[in-house]
Amino acid sequence: MNEWSTVKRAMFSVLLTACGADDPAGPAPVTTGEFHHYVTNSLRIPLTGELQREYGINVDGDSGGRPDNQLGNVFVALTSNSDLDLQGQVDDAVADGGLVLLHSVRADDLESDPSVSWQVYSGADTAAPPAFDGSDTFAMGQGVSSAIVGRTSGGAYTATPKGAGALTIKLKVSASAPPIALDLIGARVEATIDATSCSGRLGGAVTETQVDTVLIPSVVDMMNAAIARDPGCPLACEAGTSAALII
Repeated sequence: MNEWSTVKRAMFSVLLTACGADDPAGPAPVTTGEFHHYVTNSLRIPLTGELQREYGINVDGDSGGRPDNQLGNVFVALTSNSDLDLQGQVDDAVADGGLVLLHSVRADDLESDPSVSWQVYSGADTAAPPAFDGSDTFAMGQGVSSAIVGRTSGGAYTATPKGAGALTIKLKVSASAPPIALDLIGARVEATIDATSCSGRLGGAVTETQVDTVLIPSVVDMMNAAIARDPGCPLACEAGTSAALII
């Protein structure tokens, strides 16, 4: 499947938790049902402690059912210690077609079905800003993707850790650099869904290697760029700017 057209809208919040692992003993693949295609037109990231808890999913399946969102701490720290508009950068990237997230859901019945697959793909950048009205055509991009297998009940989709899959999520953390790509394992989706739209939460675990080689260097580059933009830094950074707050 290399090209999609006539896709519906999807609104999602995203969570990330560090250093997890997926469970290979998952449910059987879904082999029946109609495919429904969606594209993300809104992607929210946790920028406050309250949103960090709200967006969390119990990714590791611990008995206490506690939501995981450890890397949400990174976003909270960045916004609380700077004037960076991370959500605005993500919004702009989604709106201009530089951050495309595609969803393929296979179900016999979106309202109630005990075996539903949900697969998330990273889409290629679009030549023009998407209209998000069903008229767009999207191409597949680079990234990992394996199906999340769960169920729907009352139009709500859930999956257990054993049904977890994998996906690549792109996040825009710098105005001057392209989105970073993080490969999530143990990926999960919790969402409401119907034939025209879906809305919910997606997330998974990021390996320590990706934290060290992708996320942290991107954050460091973003901070260095903020300092470089201020001609008074490092001795006399303009008060209230990201550079002043970082230093």
